[in-house]
Amino acid sequence: MLKQKPESLSGEQRQRLAIARAAALQPKVLLFDQPLAEVEPDIRRQLRKEIAQLHQRMQRTMIYATHDSIEAMAMGSRVAVMNNGIVQQVGPARKLYSDPDNVFVAEFLGAPMNLIQGNLKQDRDWLLFSEVGEGTIELRLPVAEFPAAQAFAGKPVRLGVRPEQIAVSESKAERYSGAFPAIIDFVEPISGGTNLTVQTGAHRLSCQVTQQLDPGEAGHRLQLQMFPGKVCLFDAISGIRIK
Repeated sequence: MLKQKPESLSGEQRQRLAIARAAALQPKVLLFDQPLAEVEPDIRRQLRKEIAQLHQRMQRTMIYATHDSIEAMAMGSRVAVMNNGIVQQVGPARKLYSDPDNVFVAEFLGAPMNLIQGNLKQDRDWLLFSEVGEGTIELRLPVAEFPAAQAFAGKPVRLGVRPEQIAVSESKAERYSGAFPAIIDFVEPISGGTNLTVQTGAHRLSCQVTQQLDPGEAGHRLQLQMFPGKVCLFDAISGIRIK
């Protein structure tokens, strides 16, 4: 490509050239400002892999700015999520994904977290979550695992759960067991399972279940399950995680 003019190069080739020129200088720190934003998705995945391999070979600090949460999780050994220039949370990508400090982080990273409006009430050693309105979700949470949530008894909260943490229920629903009925809106078969969009009566939820369901199931009722150890609670007003 040496004899070609820059304007004759493709977007992928220009990005490869820019990265190579920066790396050739052997700097102590490399700064990437959304380097793959204008690259086609298939090429983006390949370049993402090559930048990660470059980082392993060079053993240099790389600061990588991106609006793509999948890119951040795939590449970042340490991720800082920012909103309007303010750092919301810093840590390993997996930690931020499973234990977000607030609603912004929960919605930004990976598959967006389902956020369900509801209310809490205390019943001895349990906190009972009930979805607002005509919602079908009711879940019993142990006070020992959510000690700060006792202060929110009688107040509105938001319950967060990731799509892959909702399962198809095999048992009969008991009140506050976490099992709930929902109407299937959309079915998307994927490798190893099915992506679902379901309606609870008050919310539309995204689910990723291991069962292979057919698109013809849309419109049918399905029994689903969520588990106390897999959910988060957020203050309905501030959006801050209740721990």
